[in-house]
Amino acid sequence: GARLEAAFRRYVKRPLPPDETDLDADDERFAVDDDHVTDEVDVVVCHANTVRFFFLRALQLPPEAWLRLTTTPLSLTHLQVEPTGLVTAHSLSDAGHLV
Repeated sequence: GARLEAAFRRYVKRPLPPDETDLDADDERFAVDDDHVTDEVDVVVCHANTVRFFFLRALQLPPEAWLRLTTTPLSLTHLQVEPTGLVTAHSLSDAGHLV
């Protein structure tokens, strides 16, 4: 829904194609300060459904794949988002720390 999409846009920013406009450009929640771009790490603690949504949306996979992903409670998912918009999935639902 809209809340999931808003949360996703808060953490993942991609350059837009030249023929598209950013509908969130005037919204301070999604502002990006290009003069002060630095490496940063965001830790998002959330429900497994949110993890699946972020994972699929970040990798530009179809939402129909939602049910083909399983996530373990208390697991870790690691997505890396480059300033260019490139997204790398390092792990999904890693639960090795629970053993």
